[in-house]
Amino acid sequence: MKNVKKIVAVLVVVALALSVVACSRKPAGMSQEMYDSATIFVKVTEDYLAGRVQADQAYTRLNTEWDTLNAKTIANPTLKDAVVSTYLFSIYLQFGNEVYLGGTIDKSELKSTLDQLKKTIR
Repeated sequence: MKNVKKIVAVLVVVALALSVVACSRKPAGMSQEMYDSATIFVKVTEDYLAGRVQADQAYTRLNTEWDTLNAKTIANPTLKDAVVSTYLFSIYLQFGNEVYLGGTIDKSELKSTLDQLKKTIR
């Protein structure tokens, strides 16, 4: 009986370890820099849509990340990097439109862009 419990415990630990590794891995064909920025954009945008931050706070965080990403040189950017960059820029512009141009964020459009970004990076 002790051996069975040990085997079950080991299997549970291995399964948890594999699931953590699988969940934190970037998709093939994407640079680590782009993936890291995309995950920040996802978190900030989800916080905004959930009402945890205001548009100006979200824009400030996204602006910092956008500047950081643009300051990095991505060696051998891929097509997936370009697609993700397009989604990031779209999200960034939607917040900038509200904060600096007095527009209004279309939350359904923002959510649609966010969903596409999430699908691309997962």
